[in-house]
Amino acid sequence: MGSPLLLAALKVLVLAGGGEAAENYNSHAVHVRALVEAAEARGIPKADIAVFWADGAAPGADRAVVRPEDAVRDDWLLHGTRLDEATRVGPALEDTTFPGYEPRPAKRRALKAWLAREGGRLQPGDTLLLAVTDHGQPDPKGEWDTRISLWGESWTTQELAADLRPVPEGVRVVLWMSQCYGGGFAGLHLERENLCGSFAAMPDRPAYGCFPELAERQDIGHFQKFLAGLQRHGTVAAATDEAMLTDDTPDTPHLTSDAFLYRTLAEEAERRGQTVAALVDARLAQVPADAPARRLAQRIARQYGLGDVSTFAATEQVRRRVDAALFALDEWSDRWDAVIGADRARLAEPFTVQLARAAPRDARVNARRGIVKQLKASLVEHPALDARLAAVNARVRRGDELSERLELQEAAALRIAYLYARLAAPPLLSAPARDQLEQLRACEEAPLLPPVTLAGAAPRPKDEPPAMEPLPPVDTLVAGVAELRPAYLGVTYDEGPAGAKVKDVRADGPGGAAGLRAGDVLVKFDDAPLNATGELRAHVALAGAGHTARITVLRDGGTEVVPVRLVPMPLPLRPLEPGDAVPALELGALEGAPPLPKLSEDRPTVLFFWATHCGPCKRALPALKRWAISHNAQVVAITNEPAADVAAFHAKFRLGGRPFPFPIALDLADQAHQLFAVRSTPAFVHVDGSGRLIDSGVGFDGRIPLDAPPR
Repeated sequence: MGSPLLLAALKVLVLAGGGEAAENYNSHAVHVRALVEAAEARGIPKADIAVFWADGAAPGADRAVVRPEDAVRDDWLLHGTRLDEATRVGPALEDTTFPGYEPRPAKRRALKAWLAREGGRLQPGDTLLLAVTDHGQPDPKGEWDTRISLWGESWTTQELAADLRPVPEGVRVVLWMSQCYGGGFAGLHLERENLCGSFAAMPDRPAYGCFPELAERQDIGHFQKFLAGLQRHGTVAAATDEAMLTDDTPDTPHLTSDAFLYRTLAEEAERRGQTVAALVDARLAQVPADAPARRLAQRIARQYGLGDVSTFAATEQVRRRVDAALFALDEWSDRWDAVIGADRARLAEPFTVQLARAAPRDARVNARRGIVKQLKASLVEHPALDARLAAVNARVRRGDELSERLELQEAAALRIAYLYARLAAPPLLSAPARDQLEQLRACEEAPLLPPVTLAGAAPRPKDEPPAMEPLPPVDTLVAGVAELRPAYLGVTYDEGPAGAKVKDVRADGPGGAAGLRAGDVLVKFDDAPLNATGELRAHVALAGAGHTARITVLRDGGTEVVPVRLVPMPLPLRPLEPGDAVPALELGALEGAPPLPKLSEDRPTVLFFWATHCGPCKRALPALKRWAISHNAQVVAITNEPAADVAAFHAKFRLGGRPFPFPIALDLADQAHQLFAVRSTPAFVHVDGSGRLIDSGVGFDGRIPLDAPPR
């Protein structure tokens, strides 16, 4: 039943559900084959290895594959245009086989039956390895009941706990969870003894390493790094530690014991009224510098460019810096995407495509190549557009590169946080909790797949995984984000062939300081004519802060050149998260409307974001009034439209015999819209009586999209 290399039986269940064919990426098949080969190499009989794959052995497409020959060079010129969709070549959908194995369907019913039959045959001391390479979903309630994607369905943590019950209690169950939000399954150790595992991601984070390409590296992500560590060291604990160092994606590899200790720290810090950082660092000061977890943390910090993160507080500080840089980078990248999108649309406009979307893949590939060739040829006649597209595309690509590296540094800091929890939490445990930790560590450190050396291969030292090129320091990447910051003019306008007509001017912006005003028509930026949508935005963004632009303006029947010194684009306010305290809002009251109430200390408030032209906003008023009365809430109606427009609407509304039912606030600086990430109306924000954000919702379909306030 078991391998001759193992003292006890080992059964392996490897699962790749994929959801559906278009999402079941080729990398999942690569992972399944790699694990099967590794298990066979260690003498595990095929009868003890079960593959649960998508639709099982059923004929038909069940896997998405992108092949190198489908790549079209320079097709970034098409992205986002009407030509893109018509010629886009998605992954090829293929049937999958696993020679020597008849895969079972990745359905809960089949999994449950196998666990009852094969798992029930295991004896105390045997091991069941459940390895998952898949997609996953978070718990809808934000808790730990996360899900594994099966074929057309899902498998929750609680369902897996129930389905494991036929497996005898004395059997060691090892979970190898390489899917998004997989950390939710770490909580299963509370459901049964002798269960442990390694997890690619926390319960609230996605995982990486799944892709449809054949040409990409095959050793990306938690599954491959954990497998490499398992082949080298043989235990879950050592394989996870190696993945912490070598997984060069934003995964957050961790053990069941890591999740247990981190949760213990959070609970103890809350009980004591301390921060987690203060609680951890008080104990880290007593830990020797050569403690294994501390040495690993230092290696991770060097590998990923984190600098000195010898304390938990320093780790949190790095995470905050990286998080702030990512927020700024998202804003700057959105602007560069908008700039290049307008230019690509202009470039593509003269071309038409007769190819139907349902045409064969080969036809779409050829059509895509042909159109890109035509676009590049047309750029020869438009050198200024060609140069601008190249310059903006370089910034877009640089932004993608910075984002990938910063996300990896954020993940590396989270990995170190888990290691510090290993060092700081044990002295805080109660006697029963210490026993539980010992059981988890015994499970994680027991042999799983004993290492073997391939014939002819020189064995690597166990403590030296393959070398990786270190990431640049955080300071370098943060500076790179600053270099991508576009310039800013501070005006809104409508563009067309006759120039950009100014609609509004920010008084505190460079345009306002230079004397630009509403009604001006901007016809040249420096010496470049402005005669198409997106040109002014592109020129401003690329000119850079500090550049003094010579803007030619049509005004009052004449022409004049206005020098404007551009400044860095302002960074919007960071949107609030549920539970955050709402700061003082910079709102102006509408003259003639009821005075604005203050956010009460004992009464909930609904911030109602609306617009004078928004029909659903008007239809929502009676329902919102009933909701407010029912829940003893006050309402503030917030708009960012010009005061004159709102006043005219308010007067007309009042003349209709139905006074506007709520105080109206003017958000002329857009502070409230930014804080609550309002991008469409109507939007509803619930602030509780203590001034904290509780809930929000968008749209009106007959009901107010807010939960009732807690009683």
